[in-house]
Amino acid sequence: MKIKEIIRISAGFLGLEKVVSVLDSNTIADEYTQSLINRLVNLTNLVTGEMSNTYLPLSFTEEVSVINDVVSYTELQKQIVEILSVTDVSGNELQYKQDRKALYIYNVSKAKITYQYVAEKYELTDEIDYSESEISKGVIAYGVCAEYCLTERRFEEAVMWHERFVNGIKEKIYPKNGRTAIRRWE
Repeated sequence: MKIKEIIRISAGFLGLEKVVSVLDSNTIADEYTQSLINRLVNLTNLVTGEMSNTYLPLSFTEEVSVINDVVSYTELQKQIVEILSVTDVSGNELQYKQDRKALYIYNVSKAKITYQYVAEKYELTDEIDYSESEISKGVIAYGVCAEYCLTERRFEEAVMWHERFVNGIKEKIYPKNGRTAIRRWE
């Protein structure tokens, strides 16, 4: 899903018709409309960052070379939050140690590291790291609307959008339990 699609939905919810028109027609925006679009991009980055750190962590697996038993975090493709697993290329769990700057993996030349990471800063035409099956565009747009209303000092409206955002995320996090197993009392 693209940032542009999320912003389009957000602008529709907020009644920002000029933004909707520019995004739908791919025309050049006037200065004010472009500043609104840029602001909505920044707010979308804020929301996806909050989601990745708080509600729906993003995970990534990559194969790295282990040189002198060390893998520096700067060598990883994404900004790491937490290590989930370290395996050899065959999938066998490896023992490791870590500190603030590096991961120490002994007696292997290559390892697969699975870790949680911080969402990137996106541009208008970028694809975000969440798929539609993980979270819908509309739910993210609720979060963008909440942040936009806060910046406009429309606090009551911000609360409404934030509640919709959090409720939409909760539906993804907590699966619906339609039935409870029958229990017997003895």
